[in-house]
Amino acid sequence: MRRASVFVAIACVSGVVFAGCGGSGGHRLLVGAVEDAAKWGDAPGKMALAKDAGFGAIVLSAVWTPPATAPTPDVLAGLENAARAAKAVGIEPIVAVYCFGRDAPLSPQTRQEFADFSVAVLKAVPEFRTIELGNEPNSTLFWQPQFGPNGSDAAATAYFQLLAESYDAVKSWDSGITVVGGSLTARGADDPEASRKSHSPTTFIADLGAAWQASGRKSPPFDVFSIHPYPEYSSIGP
Repeated sequence: MRRASVFVAIACVSGVVFAGCGGSGGHRLLVGAVEDAAKWGDAPGKMALAKDAGFGAIVLSAVWTPPATAPTPDVLAGLENAARAAKAVGIEPIVAVYCFGRDAPLSPQTRQEFADFSVAVLKAVPEFRTIELGNEPNSTLFWQPQFGPNGSDAAATAYFQLLAESYDAVKSWDSGITVVGGSLTARGADDPEASRKSHSPTTFIADLGAAWQASGRKSPPFDVFSIHPYPEYSSIGP
């Protein structure tokens, strides 16, 4: 069975830093930031600052809203400029494609639209060799509904479907692309009666695994699994 490596994102005062640990090819620490500033102007200058700060990677966001199957030209231009500027200074650009809660793709049609959107980004910006699919699906901010009528984990099951279909679409376009899945938030209530519904990462991971097993799929629909272990206080170091 193919193994996936682990990608840890840690919240800090100035944004998000992350560390990537390689799989069987060896271990290395890569520190970067989730930062969209370079998309909005002066991409070379912004990436030069990131390089001076010691960052080796930058995650850029591409937010999907239905029924889009590709980003608008202005969004693509921003991603292209930022990714090229990153590469020029030796920073690895990573794209995160995700949606907000009410836009969660729950039907075959919307999952196809999300997958098409993800592939369109990769086709337009070849500098991206790593893509994150979804963001914090265990939080109602980024995925709704979290629970089914009987209190079941509706989010994990639906997110697995999206992840599997989008993973296959990305790999069909380019098998060399690294796909990051999960990107879970650090905490959750696991309470279907809570005013702000969410799942703990431990529960969500187990339910995601159950959905994988039930699907009959032989390998996980991601190459790297991501979690955001936000510390309690900003004074807590990585």
